[in-house]
Amino acid sequence: MAKLIGQSKLTSGVSKDTSIKGIISKKTAAKVKSFRLSDEDIQTLSLIRGKVDQCCKGNITESKIIKALIIMGSKVSEEKIVKILADNL
Repeated sequence: MAKLIGQSKLTSGVSKDTSIKGIISKKTAAKVKSFRLSDEDIQTLSLIRGKVDQCCKGNITESKIIKALIIMGSKVSEEKIVKILADNL
């Protein structure tokens, strides 16, 4: 096993994101980021994951669901994001 010099073991690895059907195949450097979610948010995330798993007939991780939501959010106007937050918080 190779030794890492001057790099954190958590952030130095390269992860390979692949979807069930091979649509996404990119290598990205992973960084650890923590978030606090309410029980309701966790349940909603689990429901979304269940729906996606049924659609793809596979197992999609919650991390990949969050990445997809981030991509979707980057394509929405700031005003729409603020409205969604105001209506739901």
